[in-house]
Amino acid sequence: MNRRTLKIIALITMTIDHIGMILFPHIDMFRIIGRISFPIFAYFVAEGCRYTKNRLRYVSLMAMCEAVCLVGYYIGKGYLYFSIMMTFIFSVVIITVYDKFAEAATHGGKAALVAGIGFMVFLYVMNTLTGILDIMYGFWGCMLPLFVYMRRDKLSGLVFFTGGLILQSIGSSSVQIYSLMAVPLLLFYDGKKMKTTKFEKYFYYVYYPLHIGFLYLLNEIIILF
Repeated sequence: MNRRTLKIIALITMTIDHIGMILFPHIDMFRIIGRISFPIFAYFVAEGCRYTKNRLRYVSLMAMCEAVCLVGYYIGKGYLYFSIMMTFIFSVVIITVYDKFAEAATHGGKAALVAGIGFMVFLYVMNTLTGILDIMYGFWGCMLPLFVYMRRDKLSGLVFFTGGLILQSIGSSSVQIYSLMAVPLLLFYDGKKMKTTKFEKYFYYVYYPLHIGFLYLLNEIIILF
């Protein structure tokens, strides 16, 4: 199964999830199906960090999408609310800092010890921030891409990733455990890089706020009638 196929699956299940969240909040099946999307997107955040030629540009696209979502939520709901893009921004920051500490640790001895302690302190700060800012999927959700990124071997990466999904589901809503349904799909991922058009590259960033805005507008129209 290639990257494009998996992303399309994630896009469809994400849309189903949001239809359930906004239009049919009392029907759990929409949310259960929707649990498939986040792990797939999280997996490809790790892939993005590994293969992108410009990580700053990569995270900037997420930041612009998040800014649109923040403005949209504030206009529509009257309050600020961080979307999944902020979760993935945190993920990219965690991976970038991990790279720096991992590089320092290659010197061995005291440098490795200091790097290990430094990274643990950094993760403690990030854990605190995710709680204060109420980041979607919490600290373990932000950590998911790192579990894939730090393991070059696909199978061991999925084992760590699965453990992260379990940790993330603890204390979450009862449907969150169904996110494990994404693991078999990722197991069949061929791991091959694909050429993408500019349209495909930016489509997901445009589609995310647009479809949410459309669903909220549709919900308001339904309420009026």
